[in-house]
Amino acid sequence: MFPPINQKNFTTVHTRVSSPPKHQTEWSSDEETSNFSETNKKMQSSNLNIEGYRILSVLQEALRKMEIVESVPLYPDSALARVLGAEIFENLTEFRNCEIKYQSVYDKYLQKFKEETESDPNSEISAKNLRYISQMPDFLKDEVRKLKAATRSACRSLISIHDILAKIENYDSLLDENMHEYIVLWKDLIYVVKEKLQTTIDEDKKIQEHLSHILAKERKTNEEIATLREELEVAKKSRITEIGIKNENIKRLKEQLQDIKVKSEATASKQESKFKQREAMDQTAFKEKEGKLKPEIADLTKKLFEVQAKNQDEETMLRKKKFKMETEVENWIHKYDQEMEEKQNEIEETSAMYREEKAQLQELEQRFADIKKEYDFIVEQQRIAEEAEKKKQEDEKIMISAAIKIQALWRGHIERKKQKKAKSKQPKSGKKSASAKKKK
Repeated sequence: MFPPINQKNFTTVHTRVSSPPKHQTEWSSDEETSNFSETNKKMQSSNLNIEGYRILSVLQEALRKMEIVESVPLYPDSALARVLGAEIFENLTEFRNCEIKYQSVYDKYLQKFKEETESDPNSEISAKNLRYISQMPDFLKDEVRKLKAATRSACRSLISIHDILAKIENYDSLLDENMHEYIVLWKDLIYVVKEKLQTTIDEDKKIQEHLSHILAKERKTNEEIATLREELEVAKKSRITEIGIKNENIKRLKEQLQDIKVKSEATASKQESKFKQREAMDQTAFKEKEGKLKPEIADLTKKLFEVQAKNQDEETMLRKKKFKMETEVENWIHKYDQEMEEKQNEIEETSAMYREEKAQLQELEQRFADIKKEYDFIVEQQRIAEEAEKKKQEDEKIMISAAIKIQALWRGHIERKKQKKAKSKQPKSGKKSASAKKKK
């Protein structure tokens, strides 16, 4: 993928190619020879072996090239030509022209492509996927190749200057924030790689032992949680059984109370209707007899007074009998009220026991919820630890693979230097043999 060019992703184009030129080995080999003792001191002070120091050296060399790319201004001018020279300025100018041309061609084609896509909603290729080179038209691919070639040429010419940073450090230029952030991340990577290379086998063993201890503790905690969960299930089932029995008792008592109320109300209604009917009949008969008996009442009243006077003892006895009957009726009413009150008290006591046991059940449920939260937290910690371990292993694999590739590149570089030196020495030996023959 080759994105469109603008000021923000300018450094992305810079960093795509940066292979060192052949003539760079002339000063780099001299520098390595002169600083051999200093390299040994740095290796001893950093507690690194030769492989680790080579890895760090490659990363630091890449960092130096990034800093060079970051320091180069986005828009070259005549002041930069005086600082870097005409050849490098020409390469930078060519790169900038290719960049502008590519951006112009890409914008025009993208606008045309968007118009065609809007008119054809069934198009399978989106404007976003157009950035991939495999989906670009041929004329746009040519511009991409030209831009890549100009980028390589500019980067190689910049890296060929040994003191490039010293020459352009005072040059006022715009800095790209994305490139600066990338350099900061690269420095962090160097620090992490150095710390990892300095980690000894004993420290790795300590970390593994610590992780094993944590896993054992977690397994023990899981077993305790399973035991507590089983106990909670048993207690919950027992409590549910007890509550069911008590609910059945409460239901049965309520049904009995309801039956008593229904029967009492039915009896009272029946008696009331019966008494009203009888009262109506009696009133009718009484009214009929009233007219007939009024004369007799007068006579009987007269006789009554006479009889009352004669039968005081009999009247007293009858009054006592009436009082006794009224007392018995009141006792029956009081007994009924007392039985109803006892039934009501029994219902209230049963309801109180139900509320108390319900509160205990809620407390147990709250406790189970707290235990479940702790269990979820422990499971989450375990998952995080497993992901961290997995990421650590993947990072180690990536670092090992990178180290192997870097070492292979470095060995190839050393071998090519040796072959070049051997080739450069062969012509000199041939000239010496020719001069010796002439002398003879």
